[in-house]
Amino acid sequence: MLLGYCPGYPGGESYQDLFLRLEPVIFEMLRERSPLLVVGHQAILRVLYGYLTGKAPGECPTIHMPLHTVIKLTPKAYSCEEEWHRPLEECTDPVPDVKHPTSDACSA
Repeated sequence: MLLGYCPGYPGGESYQDLFLRLEPVIFEMLRERSPLLVVGHQAILRVLYGYLTGKAPGECPTIHMPLHTVIKLTPKAYSCEEEWHRPLEECTDPVPDVKHPTSDACSA
């Protein structure tokens, strides 16, 4: 999966450079049989997500990677099953009118 020409940030890596740097890691990830948790910068996550979900190489720089989101990818025969979790949104108070007590440490 070589990316089309996409210049990098000034003084930084292009997506092509990033993919070449991540390629050995991707192959090791694909060999792993136990669950993996990947935490990274958005550009790294775009390349990994794009590769694992079969996106076209030119799409990687524009893939939306939201903050505060856990994306669970489960490999299947010819695709990946995706589950997106936004824990901060899932933990909102179902009854917004209820006042919760706060400690002095929390209100500082």
